[in-house]
Amino acid sequence: MSDRYSFIPATREQVETIRKKLGTDEEDIKRAITSVRDWLRMQPHLPDEIDDARIERIYVNCKCSIERVKKGLDAYYSLRTRYPEMMMNRDPMGADVVSTMEHIVMLTMPRLTKELYRVHIFADPDPDPTWVSWTNYGKTVSINLDWMLLNDYSLGDVVIMDLKNTTAGHVLRSDINMIRAIEFGYKTAYCRSLKALHLINADKVVDLAMKILKAALSEKLQKRTRRTELSCFLHFVWSLQLSLENGGVCIRRNIGSCRKFNLAECPYTSILQDQRRCLTKWQRNICRMNLEALPVL
Repeated sequence: MSDRYSFIPATREQVETIRKKLGTDEEDIKRAITSVRDWLRMQPHLPDEIDDARIERIYVNCKCSIERVKKGLDAYYSLRTRYPEMMMNRDPMGADVVSTMEHIVMLTMPRLTKELYRVHIFADPDPDPTWVSWTNYGKTVSINLDWMLLNDYSLGDVVIMDLKNTTAGHVLRSDINMIRAIEFGYKTAYCRSLKALHLINADKVVDLAMKILKAALSEKLQKRTRRTELSCFLHFVWSLQLSLENGGVCIRRNIGSCRKFNLAECPYTSILQDQRRCLTKWQRNICRMNLEALPVL
């Protein structure tokens, strides 16, 4: 059993299914790319050096709306100046990002679900709340969003948050402004669609957390946030039918004991508004698996 993370892009058949569900095809996408490029050339404040594949992914994320693509690109290139604390000095191997990954498990599932969604899991937070930094968390999430923009082709995201070990101390360190910045980046700049946010192993502390979230999240995202009364994280994953046929990675039976991370290389490119620099590789921290691992995807 390998402990190597391997992201599996959408197959050709999955891409065609996604396009069909969105009412688009190869010719429509080519016209959309041409239209977006023509628009970019008329925007002196925006760079026009963006590859076709990225425009296509934004177009798909925007459910084939050219106007939403334009709004998204404008927001994407302005993120650095709008939220400098989240978007500047982003080093995937920097101390701030590495520290965040050492204190919480973050996993993006390698394959799509049968509904053609991408699943992201956040679990096993350090019981000590002093590590919590929403600025560092925002940086980490933005790096992942850039990577997804380069590699993911899906109909949206399902996010699973295992809140075991979460206390009032964690909640009280919430940063409303940074939560709003992350939501703006996720929804408007990266144009991703959250299909569901599942909170599991949640206790009374979640009531306090939800009061804070209501002040930070849009009404639509609030409606898609669900408190799922399941005590076992892995049983919940099974309930989503994330079987080996739908995408594979292995997660420990006792995910709470998984504090060490392995490094796997993935391509990553960042386009910045004021400068362009290519990070040819970045290290993704993933759970180290062993013989106790259980295939759940």
